[in-house]
Amino acid sequence: MKRIKLIQARNLKKITQKEMSEKLNITEISYQRIEYGTQNPKLETSLKISEILGRTVNNLF
Repeated sequence: MKRIKLIQARNLKKITQKEMSEKLNITEISYQRIEYGTQNPKLETSLKISEILGRTVNNLF
């Protein structure tokens, strides 16, 4: 199941999936899997995503 809030937050910041993956130091495929809900991010990655997007982890996931 897609993580709509995560996708919307990223789009509002005008950040591409590729840019997010580079900021997180993970592959673009791994980031896409996080967005599409087929992979759960590590806690460290979740915190970094929330920091980049200016949202809480609970709000995004």
